[in-house]
Amino acid sequence: MRFVQRFLLGVAAAAVLGLCSATFLLYQRVEQASDVDAARQSAIDAARTRLPQLLSYDYHTLDKDLAGARAGTTGAFRDQFAELSTKVVAPAAQKQQIVTKTTVAGTSVVSAEPNRVVLLVFLDQVTQTKADPSSRIDGARVRATLQRQDGQWLVSELTPV
Repeated sequence: MRFVQRFLLGVAAAAVLGLCSATFLLYQRVEQASDVDAARQSAIDAARTRLPQLLSYDYHTLDKDLAGARAGTTGAFRDQFAELSTKVVAPAAQKQQIVTKTTVAGTSVVSAEPNRVVLLVFLDQVTQTKADPSSRIDGARVRATLQRQDGQWLVSELTPV
């Protein structure tokens, strides 16, 4: 009889331990899902600010606009953006007197992790030039990767789609 009691006690202890482990693992998954959901939303909010900063400029305030745009980038993309803006965007903007304003029309999450979110972003761009002072409206789609660094979401990749 003592053997049966010890056996049942061992089975009960194993069941309680298994239940506790399962509860802990479930809690961890819920916590991680919550972190990813928060990352999705905060990255979308950041994209609505960062992308217009990155893609809008006025030839009157070009240096300030491009410096502000670079501040919202990170990694290799930061260097690529700096080179492109210095060698291509700035000379063209000055020569053609370009003013362009970009707004985010919509976003969709492609993938998300707590510190990295990839978005499909729909943009509207209104552009004026010396040659065409009337406003021209263009739509664009980009795949934007944002990474969280020091509590901020920064653009680490931007690819036209």
